[in-house]
Formats: sequence, structure tokens, C-alpha cells
Amino acid sequence: VNRSTHATEAGAGVATLDDINPNEAHNAKTGQNFVRVPCPPPTAPKTTGGMKTASADSSVPAQDKSHYNLFNMTPPGLRRPFYTDYGALSPYTIDAGAYAADVSFGYGYRERSGDMVERTYTSWHYGNMWLKAGLLNNLDLEVGVQPWQTRTLTVKDPTGHDSITHSGFGDLLTRVKLNVLNNDGGPAALSFAATMKWPTANTHLMRRDDYEGGLSAQFGYQCPCGLEMRINSGFMLSESDRGCWESCFNNRIAFYHPVPFVADLSALAAFNSDVSNARRSNWEGEFQTGFIYQPTPNFQMFLGSTFGVNGKVNDFGPSVSMDLRFP
Repeated sequence: VNRSTHATEAGAGVATLDDINPNEAHNAKTGQNFVRVPCPPPTAPKTTGGMKTASADSSVPAQDKSHYNLFNMTPPGLRRPFYTDYGALSPYTIDAGAYAADVSFGYGYRERSGDMVERTYTSWHYGNMWLKAGLLNNLDLEVGVQPWQTRTLTVKDPTGHDSITHSGFGDLLTRVKLNVLNNDGGPAALSFAATMKWPTANTHLMRRDDYEGGLSAQFGYQCPCGLEMRINSGFMLSESDRGCWESCFNNRIAFYHPVPFVADLSALAAFNSDVSNARRSNWEGEFQTGFIYQPTPNFQMFLGSTFGVNGKVNDFGPSVSMDLRFP
């Protein structure tokens, strides 16, 4: 029944939608009654291990959330899926007014030999954290804290062996990330970030006693099949002991895919490369693989390891991480 008036065959009466039960409609020609069934509300985007599918994005129109900020929190029902930075930085920011905390524990092992001398490096990090706060709908602030680290160097030669251990607080890092493309929908997303390293580490744990800062770009693409790809590219600048500026260029690519027949579990594979123009430096590369488990929309866990390819990186470095979004 449409909203125009319909004359009866006798031409004496007029019926409109206001005259009938709002849940029923009557066809005057056939005598049949029809029951209106309300359409179900749109469902939230599907997620698997913190990854949403492109098909899910296309089915839900994006809402304007530009008026939300740190002090005007995005309602839980309007928040985007919970994206973490395992493998590579996500191009998506955390929702305005929301917070997230990542806590990790890990171990690293590296062995180098030459001239009849064998050097073994081991390291532990306890409770490394990344804390995030949504400032605007497309802007967040991230702070990296390294509460406690332990590093041990063991040297073996024909005359014997010796070892030394250093422990203490690590460097402090800050990052501001701005999403410029498809923060709330669409298969492709893009963001830019500014990162600063503050030399707060224990003297024996510092690689160098200076500040570092740089810019980076994060790109992500969601395939309809559930595969997600991320590409990070950026650089960091620092002042060397010789008084000149040095730069380190970082490139990272990561792939994510749900594990078949296992609910809420995804696998990742990533490769990271660093190239510096510092004297006597070599490029550094490492693979990373692992699994992401997301039992609830606001909680994720990661278990995996890195495997060094070249340079002063760990031969292998297993780690476990936990991420929580709140409130």
C-alpha cells in the first residue's frame, strides 16, 4: 500500500495508511492481508583477530564522528574494530575518547663469532608498554615505555669466557598518528605519524645519548577474502657523536589472515628492514611470524617470534603481548 489515496470500486470510501493497523496492510483487489516485518538493524563490521573485511565495510555506511574528541567520547556502539600494531603499525587510529594499552614480554638471542672469539648477546624485556589515547576521530597520541630491560654479553675465547649484565629503564617514545583516508570504512586506509625518542634509558643500555625523531606513513588494504596487508615506511634522524646528522630508513610489510576452522584466531607474517647512513653500519633485516587471538572485541593477545636475517638483530626473539581497549 502506498501513501496515495485509493478509491473503492463503489467510489464512496477512501482508505489511507493511517486507517489501518501499522503492522498490517490489505490488498482491496485480492482480499489478502500482509504483515509488515520490520527490517533488522545493520550489523557491526565483522572482525577476525582485529581485522575487518572489506565486504563488511561496504555493507555499513560510515557515520559522521568528527564532533567526538578526547573529552566527548565516541559511544561504544559507533567505535571501529580494535586494531593493534602487531607485525606493522595500523593505519587506523583509536576512537576519540577511548584508550588502549599494549603490554609485552620478550626474549632475544644473538650469537656472533670471528677471530676465535664467540660473542653471545641475550636480552629480556619486562612489561614494555604502548599507551594510546584518542584525541580526535582521526588523531591519536601514543606513548611507548620500557620499564625494565636486562642485557647480557658473554665472550668466549681459547683462554676462557666472561660475561657482563646491565639492567634498567629503557628509552621513552612518543608518537602522534593522523589518519587521512578511510578511518571508518573502505578497503584502503592511509595515515601519517611523527615519532620522537627521548634518551631516558640507563647509561649502559643506551645505544647513543641523544634524541631521535622522524616521520612515517602507514598504508593498509583489506581484501574481500579476509587477507589484510600493511606497509610502513619512514625515517628517523639523530645527531651522531661526530656532530653530523644520521638517518635511518625503515620499511616494513605485513600480511594477516584468519586461521581456517579456528574462531577468533589470525596468523601474521612480516618482514622489516632498516638502512642507516652511519659509518660502518649495515642493513638490518628480520622476519616476524605469529598468531593473534581476539576472544572479545576489546581484547587481543599475540604470540610469535622474530628471526634475524642480517645485521645487529636477534637471531630469534620470541614474545607475548596483550592489548586492551577501554573504557
